[in-house]
Amino acid sequence: MKEIETAQEFYRFISSNGMDKLPASSENPLFPDEPTLNRKNLPDTKELIKRIVSQPRIPELIRKWKDAFSNPETFTRQQAISFIQQMLESMESIDFILDYHCICGVSESIKNQWSDYTVYRPGQKGGWGLHLTVGGEGTYNCLRQNLTVSAGDLVLLSPTAFYEYRRHADAEKWQVYWVAFQTDARMSELLQWPEVGAGIHHLSKCDDALMNQFIEQFEAIKALNNETDPLATRIRYNHLENILLHSKRLLSSTLINAIDSRIQKAIQYIDDNFRSNFSVELVAKEACMSVSSLTRLFKQQTGLSVTELRNEKRMALACEKLTHSNLSISEVAAAAGYSDPLYFSRCFNKHFQQSPSAYREEYLKV
Repeated sequence: MKEIETAQEFYRFISSNGMDKLPASSENPLFPDEPTLNRKNLPDTKELIKRIVSQPRIPELIRKWKDAFSNPETFTRQQAISFIQQMLESMESIDFILDYHCICGVSESIKNQWSDYTVYRPGQKGGWGLHLTVGGEGTYNCLRQNLTVSAGDLVLLSPTAFYEYRRHADAEKWQVYWVAFQTDARMSELLQWPEVGAGIHHLSKCDDALMNQFIEQFEAIKALNNETDPLATRIRYNHLENILLHSKRLLSSTLINAIDSRIQKAIQYIDDNFRSNFSVELVAKEACMSVSSLTRLFKQQTGLSVTELRNEKRMALACEKLTHSNLSISEVAAAAGYSDPLYFSRCFNKHFQQSPSAYREEYLKV
């Protein structure tokens, strides 16, 4: 019955501005492994409700489930599971409740359970994310490819990454340790991993011994989640740095070297200017390389051409605008750097096998 009670609590919370009690994951048997929310950093209840309800799919979610929650005597466990999944999928922006000061959690998606939902967060995030799969299989939409992960795989997500991931359809479950953190100049060098999507990095399976060592580090961070003193925060970051240092060694040992500094400079230029119609010649000049050298090395180290990487970043921004704004398709195209809406639609269809309007319409369905 805990699914029914949780669903009812969540629905009351998002549908009633008068509710004065926050659903607390630390007090709810459905979420025993989630970090306790830091109440000092939370907005007041009315402001929290306002931020949640303002997310694009929440109003439709409330409308769709109104009749079901109006008849509690006929409300079933399966309905509760479906509602919780849709509620969690609707939470694309959680920066107003998530502490990025190196906080760790464990998530387990189990087939046909409430936890079996897709995480979709296309916009700018407040910090980085690091995921370690320890059981089952998951899949990440990296735009240029779908990445399947299993035990021992690490995925590093930058603040600008297009997040869309879930349990793999062929797996019974997917268990992941995750940590949300902010970085500094010292740590930046440890975050130069092979990129498999715009802002998404992947380190292939570490062996069992190293994975168990990583799990110990994640658990050590998790044990200090709710300690707010500066020394506890430093200890958490020390454990994270240990993970990143060993990951860096693993990259070197498998001959996957850090990206050439000139290519890093080219990538940074694309990150900063992808809405502009720059030429390959201009990127080569910024990277202090010849066009031929840039073209060859860029493709070798990123798997994409300069134009392909620029277009990938444009598509990620377009997805955010389509799902998180009321901009017209023409306005979305312009925001993403396309002066011709028809050309934008063709490019979008190439990446997602559907038109921008169909993508928006499908997204808003709950």
